[in-house]
Amino acid sequence: MTRKRTAIIFSRQPASFLKQLIQILRRREYDVPLVVCCPGSGYLLAREASTSMGHNVGAIIDEIDNPPAVLCITKMSQVEKLYEALDPDLALAFSFSYQITSRLLSHRAPFVNMHPTRLPYGRGPNPYHWMALRPDLYPLSKHAVTWQYMSKEYDQGRIILQKPAPLVVNQPDFAQIIDASTKAFIDSADEVLQLIEDGFQGIEQSELLEDGDNIHSEALKYMTSPSDEQRTITSDMSIEEVQSLLRSLRPPFPALFRYNDQLYYVVRVTPVTQEEVGSLATQLPDADRGNGNTIDGAQKRVGSSLLQTFRDGALSMAIRKI
Repeated sequence: MTRKRTAIIFSRQPASFLKQLIQILRRREYDVPLVVCCPGSGYLLAREASTSMGHNVGAIIDEIDNPPAVLCITKMSQVEKLYEALDPDLALAFSFSYQITSRLLSHRAPFVNMHPTRLPYGRGPNPYHWMALRPDLYPLSKHAVTWQYMSKEYDQGRIILQKPAPLVVNQPDFAQIIDASTKAFIDSADEVLQLIEDGFQGIEQSELLEDGDNIHSEALKYMTSPSDEQRTITSDMSIEEVQSLLRSLRPPFPALFRYNDQLYYVVRVTPVTQEEVGSLATQLPDADRGNGNTIDGAQKRVGSSLLQTFRDGALSMAIRKI
């Protein structure tokens, strides 16, 4: 009796994405015995790991017919022996917090990563943030997702396929970039699996750098998570700059604001009327001016919200202590 091919998935993606990927694999006669998930690093720091993983595990079990086993790990060594025992024919990784170990990469199965940028541009664990924060480095009209064979060098594997996923909106937010990227992965999955099954070894990333490529050379650098400074709203910004920063970020790396020499998470912002702006400018005592890293601005704390002036207007910001 011929042994059925097996595939193992490593991912923090929502059950809706995993369901589509598993359906494609099963249609191609792969068994999917295991999905390995983990908390995001930011959720671990915020001690919200159970919330991060728990809901998605339940959704996988509820939404996927004949659901695979789900293993939640906090370090890669917890899955190594099980992986070897299952002896898969293929492993797929997308949006997984931990670097895949050399022990797993040395197994016979090809280990394939889905990376949501046009590699070699946008290497690193949080590309969505940088695509939204720095469209000058990552032109969204040229956005593409990459399927790569994983190697010991992070995000430097041989390229199996790149699928264009251009965004035509002027100011896309984080969620729009994710939606375009995940759709491109699902749309190209059959083609990629066929290439893998045919023994295609992939293309070196250096071969994809073309003379005259106008993507900024800084985009070739390894990009880590946005720093606190890069995520912090300041009062010398314009209203549009504040809103653009908020569109570019999401938990576990939300926008920040400094108030009374302490950083706060910015949960949301809403516009305020001209009357509220005038009241803020004339009624605050001197002691309430200049907090929150303001320059010529003023602010007023109202419950969990902060009424803050910026370069060209004012916003009400709902904030939460870190």
